[in-house]
Amino acid sequence: MKFEHLVEVNDFLNPLMERLSREALWAGLVRCAEDPREFLPNLDEARILARTPDTLDRELRFGSTVIHDHVVLRPQAEVEFRTEATASIPAARRAIRIEEPATDELFVRFMYEQFPQGHPPLVGEYMTALRNAWLQADRDLIARIRYLAETSSP
Repeated sequence: MKFEHLVEVNDFLNPLMERLSREALWAGLVRCAEDPREFLPNLDEARILARTPDTLDRELRFGSTVIHDHVVLRPQAEVEFRTEATASIPAARRAIRIEEPATDELFVRFMYEQFPQGHPPLVGEYMTALRNAWLQADRDLIARIRYLAETSSP
C-alpha cells in the first residue's frame, strides 16, 4: 500500500499566521526524529540505539509493542523512516519531504509505503481509517512544530 499527501506550512491567505522558516521547520522535524515522545502521545519510550551525523537507529515502545526503525536525515530536505516488520505490523517506509515552490511557500509532503510480506493486505474501511489517521497525525505534527517554534522564539 502507498499513500501520500501534502500539508501546507505557511498560509499566505492568513496574514495573522506567523511564517515558519525552512530552518525552523527542519529543526522541528529533526526534533521529532530525535525525541518523538513530544509528538506521539501514546509513545511510552524512545531510545536512540545508534547515531551518525545523518542517521538514527531507534527503538520505540508503545505498551508491549516494540518497533525498531532506521531514520535518515537529508539536511533541510527530507527525513525518511524505515520501520522493521514485527509479528503484527508490516515493514514500512515513511518519508517527510520539505517542498518550497516559491520563497517561504513551504509545504511538507508525507509519503507512506507498507511492505506486507507475510502480513495480510489492508482492505476497505481499515485502509481508509489508517490513511485518515496518518493525515491527522501529520497535520498535528506540523501544528506542534509551529507551536514549538513560536514558543521558543525570543
